[in-house]
Amino acid sequence: MDGISEKTSDVAAAQDQGRLRNASLTVEDQGLIAKLLPAVAKEQGTTADGLVTLALTSLAAFTSGQGLETLKMLDAIASFVGDWKAPKGALVIGLKPAQTAAFADIMRVMEPNALVTVFGFSAAYPGTRPGAAKAGPAK
Repeated sequence: MDGISEKTSDVAAAQDQGRLRNASLTVEDQGLIAKLLPAVAKEQGTTADGLVTLALTSLAAFTSGQGLETLKMLDAIASFVGDWKAPKGALVIGLKPAQTAAFADIMRVMEPNALVTVFGFSAAYPGTRPGAAKAGPAK
């Protein structure tokens, strides 16, 4: 992040001045999700499969109007979510905008392909299944 430091105390100013340069997240699960998700679901009055279905249904709805590059990235995420009981490796997510992105650019996330073109979104997962994002939850 540019324009924000540990000394920034004004959230509104940080939103106006902060710019995303790049970010990355690697989720390397060794079985923790399979243990935690049922407990979290129970606390919410549902099941782990119910939460997964909600996530995959929401992701499938987001795919409408997205281009091939964006769909490939979403397929990686949907595949990882669908494999929650036994992931087939790490999910690696990255953001690297061509130009630094401001907080206001978040509003553009619903534009077709903005994830890739505006935010430089990338996602990789060894168990990626082509078409997983559009498919939604398994029937």
